Parts: sequence; structure tokens; C-alpha cells
Amino acid sequence: PPATLQFVDGHYKEVFPDVPIWKIIIDKVLILTYAIYVLTVLTKLRRAVRAKYSIPEERCLGCEDFCCSFWCTCCTSAQLARQTADYEVQHAQCCTSTGCVPDPSDSTV
Repeated sequence: PPATLQFVDGHYKEVFPDVPIWKIIIDKVLILTYAIYVLTVLTKLRRAVRAKYSIPEERCLGCEDFCCSFWCTCCTSAQLARQTADYEVQHAQCCTSTGCVPDPSDSTV
């Protein structure tokens, strides 16, 4: 069941009905672990793309990749997608290993 907010002692408090505290703690730890993993992967990927294309840092020298990944995750993902594919040459396609339309000459049948 979802948490509800109750006004207790002058402030609102989340109340989780019939849910053991250990389940709540495990849920929060898993969410935090996944968030840290995504942030780490996105930061390293952005750093690798900048190094490959010789793109200098402009702001937050030394931690620009982390700051962009943390504060603007969606924008960073879109920027990486634009930077790593030339959509004027090859069209994008969802659910492929590269995100681009597969080249029929590369088929290994």
C-alpha cells in the first residue's frame, strides 16, 4: 500500500500501513543504489565522449561531467545521443543495439 501523510507534532510524517520497516529500508537502499549506478555510468560515458571528440570542459572544471549528469540527467542523455550518431546519414530506430537503423550489408546470415 502507498504511504500516506499524517500531521503529527506540528509536521507531516509519512505513514506506511502494514509494511515492515525492513522492507521500507531495503526499498530505499535499492533506489539509492540504482541512482548512484546510473549517475556513475552517465558521468563516465560523458567523460569518454568528450575525450574521444576532444570537447573541452567549459564550466565546473574537473567535475562538469558529474554536475551535468546529476543536475540535468535527461539533457545529458539527449546530448550524448546527438553526439554519438549522425542522424542526417543514418536514421534513428528504437530497440536496436546501436539506436540506429541496422545496415543490411552488415548482416551475418
